[in-house]
Amino acid sequence: MVQLAEKTRLFQGNGTFPTPIPQTDCSSRDVQMFLEKIVEQPSLHAKFLNTISLLEHMGSRKILVSQSHSRTSESVLQHAAEEARHAYFFKKKIRLVDPSVRLQYQKEDLFQGERSAIYFQRLDALVKRNLSKEPEFDKQKKSRLNYLYTTILIEIRAFDFYHLYNQVLESKFIGFHLNGIIKEEEGHLSEMIASLNLEDPRFESRLEGFLIKEGKFFRNLFRTWKSSIKE
Repeated sequence: MVQLAEKTRLFQGNGTFPTPIPQTDCSSRDVQMFLEKIVEQPSLHAKFLNTISLLEHMGSRKILVSQSHSRTSESVLQHAAEEARHAYFFKKKIRLVDPSVRLQYQKEDLFQGERSAIYFQRLDALVKRNLSKEPEFDKQKKSRLNYLYTTILIEIRAFDFYHLYNQVLESKFIGFHLNGIIKEEEGHLSEMIASLNLEDPRFESRLEGFLIKEGKFFRNLFRTWKSSIKE
């Protein structure tokens, strides 16, 4: 996939911090072809939107659960609110692509919902396990870094994936776009990078390792997604 640094040039201090997507990843063309098949089937597209909505909702809930303490900042609350709004955005678009359905977050209303949720949970567990081995961080610090790293991994993936999804939506004239969400995801990434650069001396090397693992997790999820679509 496209390297994030090539699109956003996110700044770290006076320089630019590159966040490349590992080579273990799926190609942009594979993802684009998959999305084209999704949007061409309204009922399937509705379930896919519902699944993305669920993942955004899970992200919002995790932020609120893990960061609800006396030091909760305005930026954390803003991030949680924006993730919840993204969940609502995708849920609302279901009626646009298939007005006949009213979907809940139940298994039958989702597109590989369980496997998609597992991807999210594995990222959280990966970061938590890594940080548990760092004796210099106290419990609250680990909770903060867990939030930042899990978020940046998801945001990097979402930023890249939403760009490709947006291109397909526009080329197929589906009737909505993701420009606003993409802009907010870019803002989240900038905040995560700035915070992690200040709060973890091992930021670059730790993130590099996490990205390799995330690439493998997403590749497995994407394989499941592809296999569930009829040719």
